[in-house]
Amino acid sequence: MNSKLLMGIILVVAALTLGSTRADIAWIEDFSDVSDWHQVFNAQSDGSMLGSDGSVGTFYVESISNEVAFAPNPGSSPFLLFVPANKADYSMSFTASSLSPAVSYDIRLDMFDAGDTYLGTVYGVVPQGTFVGSDTIGLGGFVFDNSTAKLLPKVSVFTGPAFGEQTVSLDEIRFDVIPEPTSAVLIFAGAILMGVLRRSRSTTGRRAG
Repeated sequence: MNSKLLMGIILVVAALTLGSTRADIAWIEDFSDVSDWHQVFNAQSDGSMLGSDGSVGTFYVESISNEVAFAPNPGSSPFLLFVPANKADYSMSFTASSLSPAVSYDIRLDMFDAGDTYLGTVYGVVPQGTFVGSDTIGLGGFVFDNSTAKLLPKVSVFTGPAFGEQTVSLDEIRFDVIPEPTSAVLIFAGAILMGVLRRSRSTTGRRAG
């Protein structure tokens, strides 16, 4: 077989394979509209709320020493489709733009089965803290229920004993996933290789004769 031709085939297959493993956005919340979010927990049942200025979501907690959790409403917000066996292919990115002086937050993941039944929560995806900025977390190191088919993020906000009326502002939460290489790419590459091999054997046979 012509070595240059073989090298060309290898490069084409490699390029196609690498292209097919580029991470794609699977779910995104830009907080331009938070009408599909709701409170899922409020330890003191106070006037805490989530609002938006059209680009940033502001999580407001009214009382001192409180914990309030906010999440997309499963009835109106799309789920992130999820395959636990491929969890290493998923990542979550987020941007926290600002925090009040006496507040902290964390981000968790609620798990649902194929019928939208809540299964449980994965804690500590973003551990409780006061981080401001952008970060990306791979989901491969977390434990998920094997029946999980869908995920939704949950933001929990905590106030201390000294001050209430605290806020956390988020710009974005996004999930990316690396898709599996398509069978069409693999079949196409295999067909090219088989054709070259047959041509090589045919040429070798004519030379031998």
